[in-house]
Amino acid sequence: MHEQKHIVETVKTGIIESIRGTGEVVDAAIDTVSGTLVNTLKSTGAVGAALTGTVCDVLRGAILGTAHVGADIRGAAKGGVIGVIRSTREVGVEATESIGAGARAVVKSAAEVGGDLGSAARGAVEGSIAGAKEVGLRAEDAASAAASGAIKGAGEVSATAGEQVRHAVTGVDRWRQGRGERALQVRGTESTLTDPVAWAALTPRLSGVRPAAQQT
Repeated sequence: MHEQKHIVETVKTGIIESIRGTGEVVDAAIDTVSGTLVNTLKSTGAVGAALTGTVCDVLRGAILGTAHVGADIRGAAKGGVIGVIRSTREVGVEATESIGAGARAVVKSAAEVGGDLGSAARGAVEGSIAGAKEVGLRAEDAASAAASGAIKGAGEVSATAGEQVRHAVTGVDRWRQGRGERALQVRGTESTLTDPVAWAALTPRLSGVRPAAQQT
């Protein structure tokens, strides 16, 4: 418990100082989250539940720090998930589970500070797609993990929150006009998936995720 609190407070302090120093929320979140995770995971060798727990603590600290200075939580969510992906690559652990844990933590932490859960969820999905492109992950796998994690986290807040976030991260299956691509529509942004087969696999994954408060 003490170590958990220490990680949260360390990240919170770091991101506050970084945002105040540069004014760049996304970059501050990327650097703070990835740096903290790499150092922590290398020193502890955390795997499994310990790994995802550390990811959650780090992302919680990032959101709390961002809210403390009144900065953009969506930007912090995006940068935080990118930071998670970069750190998993550097440490050499599988990224998908960490992406889901990070998105879940982002949404729950946004609720903790009275932020917009849908916006936080969108930021997490955006970060998963951007981060996947950097490290060669399949964008649809990363987006699915982030969306699923965000929905689960919101469901742990309330059933209403779960539905709000589900609506925010719904994938819209459509052909982009005049081009042989499909677009992942995350309310307010688009990221292109060029593989129709991969795209077809994404929406059913999301449709099977129900907010935790409604699961039986």
